[in-house]
Amino acid sequence: MSAVRLYVDEDASESAVITGLRARGVDLLTTAEAGREGTADEQQLEFAT
Repeated sequence: MSAVRLYVDEDASESAVITGLRARGVDLLTTAEAGREGTADEQQLEFAT
C-alpha cells in the first residue's frame, strides 16, 4: 500500500493547514513550491497525477 501524498492548490494553501499537516507527517507539495501558481485547474490535476 502506498502512502498518501497531497498536492495543495492555491485555494487550500493556508499556512496553518500546511504546517499542521506536515507536523503530522503528511507528504505534500504546494503550488507555490512547485512554481505553478496561477495555472489552470486542469493543468494542476495533470501535474499532480
